[in-house]
Amino acid sequence: MVVFVLGLGVDFSSLPVRSAEANSRPQFQLPFQCGQKWRAVTRDNHSPNPHSLDLFRVGGETSGQPVLASAAGQVRLSGWDSGGGWMVEIDHGSDWGTSYLHLIEKSTAEEGQRVERGQQIGIVGSSGASSAPHLHYQQWIGHQNNTVRAVFNGVEVTVAPGKDEILTSHNCFWDFSDGTGPWH
Repeated sequence: MVVFVLGLGVDFSSLPVRSAEANSRPQFQLPFQCGQKWRAVTRDNHSPNPHSLDLFRVGGETSGQPVLASAAGQVRLSGWDSGGGWMVEIDHGSDWGTSYLHLIEKSTAEEGQRVERGQQIGIVGSSGASSAPHLHYQQWIGHQNNTVRAVFNGVEVTVAPGKDEILTSHNCFWDFSDGTGPWH
């Protein structure tokens, strides 16, 4: 693109341009307590596509772990899905959303409720079409079936079928509500 400024032609075509997607993507965090390590896996036939992640705790029990919102948003769905079991979907704005499936029980997060990053929205389980306790997690744009490669703390995951990745949660915040401020 050439722009004329004070009669001079200036060519801006070589300048980098960020996509609207990159500008609006929330700063997602791993949906678990700060410092925990989780193994992320996927497979070719993962629903809706191999960008969906199955997350298993490293060095601790997977079942019963708190599931935290990856970013602030509004709960879009909270309830039962025949394949996903107990699940939550959060709308983060600008068409971005996250899905959390196979929770151990119905989430306390209600549809339409505003949630903050790091707020507990469920507990890891094995409900629905699941063979072992884990969290099925998706980041998507537009609709849940348009799952994209996850980014946590600004870093894109490299998980692929046959290539697991160990991730560390940076979903940390200081809670001043009780005056003691424990890290989460």
